[in-house]
Amino acid sequence: MCSILIVDQSESAHARLARCFQPNHYHIVDCNSPEEALAHIAQGERFDLLITDLQLQGTNGIELFERMAAAHPAAPAVIFITPSDFDSDLVAEVLRRPAPVIFRPVDASRLRKEVSASFSCSK
Repeated sequence: MCSILIVDQSESAHARLARCFQPNHYHIVDCNSPEEALAHIAQGERFDLLITDLQLQGTNGIELFERMAAAHPAAPAVIFITPSDFDSDLVAEVLRRPAPVIFRPVDASRLRKEVSASFSCSK
């Protein structure tokens, strides 16, 4: 089963993101903070995909992904979520990466399409 780690400080936002995948039989872990996400990694959990907000308390989604990648050589795929009016320098940095960026409000069908394109594993 594919595992997805969702990190968003807004409880309602990460709950909405998680609901996008209910019928698709993914194992979902949703976290309110980067610290909570990294605690899962420290406990040995492995994820196929990270979906993270760019704007996180004390850090950003890029730094979270880089910390996860440093902890595990086989880093997960990543999808970044951000408001369209967020820090333009950070968004520009993300757009230079080979990872998808989805602007809020998140379109569930586009997110599912990006997830399917980001990795393949047995559902």
